[in-house]
Amino acid sequence: NCNGNLSNAQNGGSSRGGIVGEANNITIDNCKNTGNIQAENDFCGGLIAVADTNATITNCTNTGTIIGTSYITMIAGILGKSDNTATIKNSVNSGEVRDSGKYAAGICANITKDGTIENCKNTAAISNSTSVIAGIAGNCGNTTINKCSNEGKITATNIASQEAGVAAICKQIFNSYNLADISATSVGPM
Repeated sequence: NCNGNLSNAQNGGSSRGGIVGEANNITIDNCKNTGNIQAENDFCGGLIAVADTNATITNCTNTGTIIGTSYITMIAGILGKSDNTATIKNSVNSGEVRDSGKYAAGICANITKDGTIENCKNTAAISNSTSVIAGIAGNCGNTTINKCSNEGKITATNIASQEAGVAAICKQIFNSYNLADISATSVGPM
């Protein structure tokens, strides 16, 4: 369901996205994914799985459940992975995210370069059994997070995980908050 603008979309190969699998210099505005997405490898996102170059996502929503059934590298409610600059504004994830891969998050799992995540919200449960997990962003490098909130429970089932309500790995967070429980349990010997 995309009532707004969508440009530069392409098939994603092993990447699964509710609107786009893989994209270059993409702009998505006023789009919504309601479908559940199940993936077995690589990347997965409620709106975009992978943005190889610049991505701008505004006024978008995901309500579908996002599930990684094996080692998914990066999975999120809005954007799985950006290899370059990404801007995500005024977007909401309310679809559960469950993974056993490297990064899992409500809004964006990984942004490699600079970016902005602003006025975004996650209300769904996020769970991961291996590595990094967060309500808003898993690993966001030099991305600035501003005016974002997490209301979804964060559950990590690995003692070595990095878990957070807003961002697990990030340098700049402003005016953002977490209202949900965060839990981590070990599944193996310590």
